[in-house]
Amino acid sequence: MMSQSKRYALACAFNEGFALPAAVALRSVSMNWTRSTALDVYIIDSGVSPRSRLHIEESIVKSRMRLHWCSIDGERFRDLPLFANAKRQNYHRLAVGEVVPEELDRAVWLDMDVLVLRCISELWEIELHGNPVAAVQDMAIPRVSSPLGLGESEALGLDPDTPYFNSGLMVLEMKPWREKEMAARLMHYVRVNADRIFHFEQHAFNALYAGQWYALDPRWNVIASLAGQRYFRGRHLSGELRQIVSTSPWILHFAGTFKPWRILLQTPAFSRYREILDQVSIPSPPPDWYERALSVYYLYFRRILYPLERLCWILRYRLLRR
Repeated sequence: MMSQSKRYALACAFNEGFALPAAVALRSVSMNWTRSTALDVYIIDSGVSPRSRLHIEESIVKSRMRLHWCSIDGERFRDLPLFANAKRQNYHRLAVGEVVPEELDRAVWLDMDVLVLRCISELWEIELHGNPVAAVQDMAIPRVSSPLGLGESEALGLDPDTPYFNSGLMVLEMKPWREKEMAARLMHYVRVNADRIFHFEQHAFNALYAGQWYALDPRWNVIASLAGQRYFRGRHLSGELRQIVSTSPWILHFAGTFKPWRILLQTPAFSRYREILDQVSIPSPPPDWYERALSVYYLYFRRILYPLERLCWILRYRLLRR
């Protein structure tokens, strides 16, 4: 076990458009933080207004968390590929080595469309068995050979059953990250493979770290819109584990289209999120017509149309990459 004097570094990145969910995510982290040492959060500021910064500072439990607002040179990401509704800020996580102090051996990366329900200090104590990164196998893309996995997995010489991880939560060993210049290598991979990239830097992470990452307990990154749904098969999880993941998540990840700060849904996951949403000082705008339509679809039609929805996503990605 690590001592209570251990320094804990959490890194994240977001812009003004994500200030509201970031306030919720960071509040949920601080509410569940149980260590006597405060958590240091290194925020890559991708364009957050002073007003939103103040709201976020007011939303956290200050005795448990210190926020460090960090600026980076975003010009280096200008030539990296984008399509559909993706944002340039997706790549800002690659600057994690610049914002986390060099004396710290480990950092945890966390996307901001999450709700944390457990103290994450355990992530600094997990033995990674020599692996430079730890993450959770992706619920929607469990293997490199999955339809939205690594299209070039065969060319990379990977076994089709090689697990594919979700980069929304990562435990990063910072020494190998810096020594192997992983940021530059990941950016190079994205540039060279721009015509086949589906999930941007997550795609590159899985290509370069294939077989070299430690699989965390799946409760650390539970896709909220899939967990507990009858249409989600989750064959990579045993029946018992699939039930545990659905009923006792440690981090709920609202990846994909259904965002709980915009879509009103009466599900356990969305209701838990809105409990914290009501506690932050950034106002939540009312849903527009499209978001109301998504709510109706999710509640009444998704259980029937999910296979078609997934097929549409696959076709959309493949057509956009041509």
